[in-house]
Amino acid sequence: MMTGTWYEGLGLMSGSSLDGLDIAFCRFRIDPENTGIVLDWELGPAETVSLPDAWKQRLSRLPEGSARDLVQADADLGRYWGELCLQFMERHKCRPGFIASHGHTLFHWPERGVSTQIGSGAGLSALAGLPVVCDFRAADVVLGGQGAPLAPLADRYLFPGYDYYLNIGGIANISFEREGCWTAFDIGPANQIFNALALEAGQDYDKGGELAARGRVDQTLLEHVDALPYFSKAPPKSLDNGWVGREVWPYYADKRLPLSDRLCTAVEQLARQTVRAIRSRGPEQIEKIRLFATGGGIYNTFLMDRIAANLSEKMQAEMVIPEARVVEFKEALLMALMGAFRLAGVPNCMAEVTGAKRDSIGGAVYEP
Repeated sequence: MMTGTWYEGLGLMSGSSLDGLDIAFCRFRIDPENTGIVLDWELGPAETVSLPDAWKQRLSRLPEGSARDLVQADADLGRYWGELCLQFMERHKCRPGFIASHGHTLFHWPERGVSTQIGSGAGLSALAGLPVVCDFRAADVVLGGQGAPLAPLADRYLFPGYDYYLNIGGIANISFEREGCWTAFDIGPANQIFNALALEAGQDYDKGGELAARGRVDQTLLEHVDALPYFSKAPPKSLDNGWVGREVWPYYADKRLPLSDRLCTAVEQLARQTVRAIRSRGPEQIEKIRLFATGGGIYNTFLMDRIAANLSEKMQAEMVIPEARVVEFKEALLMALMGAFRLAGVPNCMAEVTGAKRDSIGGAVYEP
């Protein structure tokens, strides 16, 4: 006899790289009484809808804008995403039971009790005609947590069996389980820096890491970035896009160094910090690991080669890259899972990861 209840939803994810809105139709069979909770799942139609240049510019400027700018953008973005969801459902002939939206992060200051994502859930729900679950981080932050990372929920319930889970997006993060307890944190800036540097060469991104591969590591630049306090801070910890722009970008923006050298150094910095994060797991000797890698950064061949080379100096590592749709839409899949857990009344923010006082069922629900 089949147990559990199926939840069908659209997961929406807008990343810090502003490359577009990821939309994925997902199904989960959830049993709150079962220790496994997710008994079955499917990733259906999924696509990335590119953001118009006008929206890219508006969102990039918004953190320095006025309160009026912020509330107007929140309302407009919710309606815009509602239109995109309607178009997606028409194209793929699907009718989910809910939409789970991460929103677009403007400010992430958990130390001040703030994590702000825009994209009005009420507007999205009214326009799309479906219940919307959003604002997933707020409760965890109020409970003293980082409100991040959220990725370990998917790692734990959808992709069991690996020693480490690495996701390389605008910011790279890692999660792992040791003795029944999960740890996760942001490693450091990734595509945010790589893409910004590639723009100097007139490219949206450094395809395959070709530009970086032509350069050499500048030790002085590497040491300056590594010396930033965040990298020596113990988890729980998470990064704000604004911090990357204020604290990290100025080092790489210095054009006295060749572009290829700055890109090569940025790649090496992330590769070394990734290995450092893996070795932070605990005092036991690690001889062989299985690493599950996702996110757009895995297509940066030079970056992945440098991570593998740095790992090989310390241990044997098997790097597992799932099918392309999982690589590209894991975060949208995660959002749909967060929404399904919220509707099922199951905790979706893991205190052991975020540092909150307790697990919480995060997310506000708007009905159309």
